[in-house]
Amino acid sequence: MENTNETTVDKETAWTGFPWRRYFARSFDISVYSAIWWFMGFMVFRWNMLGWAWRNLIMSVLMMLVFEPILLRIFGTTPGKAIFGIRILEDSGRKLSIMGGFLRILGVFSRGYGFFIPIYSIYRLYKSYRMCSDECTTEWDRAEGTICHVNGSKFPLRVLGFLLGSVLLAVISVIMVFAADMPRHHGDLTLEQLHGNLRQYSNYHNILNIWSVEIPDNVVWIGQIPDIEIIETDGFVTEIILIQEDMWFLTNFDNHIRALMVSFLGAQPEMNFVRMHFSGGALDTLFSSRSIMWSQQQVINFTMAGIEINYEIQHDATNGSSVRFSMRKLP
Repeated sequence: MENTNETTVDKETAWTGFPWRRYFARSFDISVYSAIWWFMGFMVFRWNMLGWAWRNLIMSVLMMLVFEPILLRIFGTTPGKAIFGIRILEDSGRKLSIMGGFLRILGVFSRGYGFFIPIYSIYRLYKSYRMCSDECTTEWDRAEGTICHVNGSKFPLRVLGFLLGSVLLAVISVIMVFAADMPRHHGDLTLEQLHGNLRQYSNYHNILNIWSVEIPDNVVWIGQIPDIEIIETDGFVTEIILIQEDMWFLTNFDNHIRALMVSFLGAQPEMNFVRMHFSGGALDTLFSSRSIMWSQQQVINFTMAGIEINYEIQHDATNGSSVRFSMRKLP
């Protein structure tokens, strides 16, 4: 019976260097595993992971430890390695076992990246580059008895594939950041569902849960807590009115209005993260045209996805600023 784990390799030509191809292949793989982690965090758990630099790096490494041994066992390559024509095999020409792939990855992180320890990591990368260039192998391949076979053909196409793939991963990452901001509950909202969307928004942006009935004693508010009236018809929310008067600092009402718009307007079937967040979307239409000049009065009215949005801000040098904001579902 044919052994599907065996691959014919010319060992005299398999021990090729190409350190830069291997480095960028690894970088692309890390981006893929990071995208998997971002999908889990942003889209499944709705965490806002921007700024989680070290946590994201650690989780990307864990994703690699889980997925790469499986990919090497089944395909003998990974997404980044496939782009640059790289295959990883045992010295015998067989595909790596799961344990073999796992030990190899540990070697990459310890001998190649120096466990990402500052300065030491740069030193390890340089040493790995010199060894790969001079001896056409690396410490982790030598330690685990593996061969890195590089297909040197079609190099311009491989570079193009790497660039296009990197751009695609970047676009997907940006999309996930904004898509995760959209509410979980859609369509006609009950009061409970609206509150659920509002709590999700507060948690996602790591701001005070402004929709709680009780305000903690240690919270210092700048300006007043706005009056918010929610009108229901036949058990569903049809209108929201926010009023905030005599403000001397235009700070909190922005968060309230953004949260209400995303949670209510964003829940309509016609809405998506592009129409909500990007240029020409609902938030851009409202906030890009709003003036905070003390001597001006600003009135904005527009309709989107069957919701009429009204916004009025009036500035007074004596009494401060007053804001009235409302959203009404059209019949």
